[in-house]
Amino acid sequence: MGPRSHSSLTMGLILELTRNIGRENARMHAGERLQKFAGIEIEGRTLGVVGLGKLAPRFRARKAFGMNVIAWSPN
Repeated sequence: MGPRSHSSLTMGLILELTRNIGRENARMHAGERLQKFAGIEIEGRTLGVVGLGKLAPRFRARKAFGMNVIAWSPN
């Protein structure tokens, strides 16, 4: 898996945590008609990235979904 795949996976996990996409998908497939949980808005929130590595510059470059991105590294 390259850095591009890692950044996409990380954004997917952030969306799952804030929007519960997996749970809502399972509810829909179980026959529920209405969405129960809309989630929280992430635009304008701050995303902290610990350890710069190859992943942080990708987040910083695209400002991950309108989020403020800050990064920290011990180096």
